[in-house]
Amino acid sequence: MTSVPIRWRYLLLGLGFLALAGIRAVDGAAVWAAVFGLAAVANGWLAWHEGARAPERARVNPASGRQWQVLAVACLVVGGGLLLLEPSLAVIAAAAALFCLHRARQAARTLQPVSGHPVSAQE
Repeated sequence: MTSVPIRWRYLLLGLGFLALAGIRAVDGAAVWAAVFGLAAVANGWLAWHEGARAPERARVNPASGRQWQVLAVACLVVGGGLLLLEPSLAVIAAAAALFCLHRARQAARTLQPVSGHPVSAQE
């Protein structure tokens, strides 16, 4: 028997939408309960559908790491401005900048083979 890999982020999102649907159903908002229920079903479907496609790796654009770095700098600049205006929002901008830096590092690691030599853009 073969197991199907699952994308956990979609499954967790689906469970969150299912909880929202339950809360709205208890509150008597049937339309919102149906909307959140459909979102839960869609995320549940994506959990298995995208999980089955997990072994297929997309080609990484060599410029994608640089784009994430630029986004991180933009988040830091916005976060600095928000720090003066609304400090609680600056925390969200800082978290977004950290995520961008994490993705930039992942992109750089994906482009670097085991030998340690970077992959050229022409390959």
